[in-house]
Amino acid sequence: MKTRIRTALLATLGTLLLLCLALLAACKDKDHTHEFSDWQTVTPATCTEKGEEKRTCSCGEEETREIPALGHDLQVISSTATCTEPGTETVKCSRCTYQTTNQVPAKGHTREKLVRPVRAAKCETDGEEIALCSVCGQEYHNIIPALGHNWQIQSVLEEATCTEAGIASGQCKNCQKESDAIEIPALGHDYETTYTIDTPATFEAAGSRSKHCTRCDAKTDVSEIPKLEEGTPIQYIFRLVRTNGDLIPFADIEGTVYDGSSEIGKLTFRNGKANAALAPKSYTVRLTKVPDGYTAQAEYTVSYQNPTCNLTLTGALRTGTAPEKVSYSKCSVMYDFSYTTLATNAQTSQTIRLSTLLTTYKAVVLNFWDTQCTFCEYEFPGMEAAYQKYKNDIAIIAVCDGSLRNMEEDSEADIVAYANSHRLSFYIVSDYEGLGTKFGLSGNPSTVVIDREGVVSEIHAGALVNRNDYEDVEYSQAQFEAIFAKYAPTAATSLPALLPARKR
Repeated sequence: MKTRIRTALLATLGTLLLLCLALLAACKDKDHTHEFSDWQTVTPATCTEKGEEKRTCSCGEEETREIPALGHDLQVISSTATCTEPGTETVKCSRCTYQTTNQVPAKGHTREKLVRPVRAAKCETDGEEIALCSVCGQEYHNIIPALGHNWQIQSVLEEATCTEAGIASGQCKNCQKESDAIEIPALGHDYETTYTIDTPATFEAAGSRSKHCTRCDAKTDVSEIPKLEEGTPIQYIFRLVRTNGDLIPFADIEGTVYDGSSEIGKLTFRNGKANAALAPKSYTVRLTKVPDGYTAQAEYTVSYQNPTCNLTLTGALRTGTAPEKVSYSKCSVMYDFSYTTLATNAQTSQTIRLSTLLTTYKAVVLNFWDTQCTFCEYEFPGMEAAYQKYKNDIAIIAVCDGSLRNMEEDSEADIVAYANSHRLSFYIVSDYEGLGTKFGLSGNPSTVVIDREGVVSEIHAGALVNRNDYEDVEYSQAQFEAIFAKYAPTAATSLPALLPARKR
């Protein structure tokens, strides 16, 4: 009996052993997925020493990983520094025995309340007050930082561009200090949201398109237009231009494209341009809602051979009384106006009318100024010298208007005295809060050019000379001659091939 029991036990043990060996063999199998326990700390990490932890699979496989050092948890336990005297600061780690003492500067007073002022802070100088410290209870002298200037621009000397800062003159609202070196931040590019076709694609070559800056020639998002395949439409480009080639950037101009007598689509213009994808053939375009003062042709023709079409509009001075709230920008057509000039040493008092002047002269230049304007005075010698060369073709009306700089109105006697003392020979008029405000100008001097069609061809807001060239009459003269020569090129008897280099 005992022998049978022993035999049965041995058989059971053998079976269990085989099962364990089978389990171990299964764990060793490459397809086995370990089932690890939670991580257990083997060696705890300290502030300065790394630790270790491990985990174990049921098959006996182990993994270990490093526990980063904890770093000291420093806490200030004492400090001897005061508001006015340096001292020491003792710090101790909350986890270990590390402790150190460092030199620390005086803490400085903490203002609780004002006791009495000593002097007020100004634009360029610090202020001072006597205050009570909330920590030590002592009175102390507290320095109030200088305020800095609060500049108000009176005249733009160099216009800011997309990439270059401009320069202006002005006065501080707080201390009345004047400066001719106030920086106007660069404007940054203003890219259109729609693409412009720079080069139309053809059947022979790919084209290109990009988004243009509305203020300069910069482009972004330049991409290729694939070469055309048979039956593929091509991009036609339509440009609204004046007779001198300038783009007309006005909104609300509409165009309709016709294939023979059939209307096939509308044109929407942005900054003077519109694109249309059309089959490669000839089309006609008719414009509607033409800007006031302009006339359009009955129709314009464009063909596949030349897919860029200039839709030329002709300006003509507007007659009648200008609306009270009329405003002008570049390419606007002027309403006729008249002035009674002031009697100076060079001119008798007379009534002049824009329409009459444009029958005699190739352009009329409006120069806005006032007797207190420093840069106006800098410009006049060069303007007068240029005028003497172009006076048979260019008329200048110097409009005294201090409202553009928030100045008081100059008396006619002061204006005449100023014109005579500076030997100005062109027309001099007084027009406080008049025509200058309609051009959106913000200061003097400013110059506007009205061409033979009565169109505002140029608006120069600010001086034509920069702050380093103001005493250079030759440079100033060359600036005005360069403008005059655009409208009376044959009269430019001595215009230099290149303008003198600007001083920097």
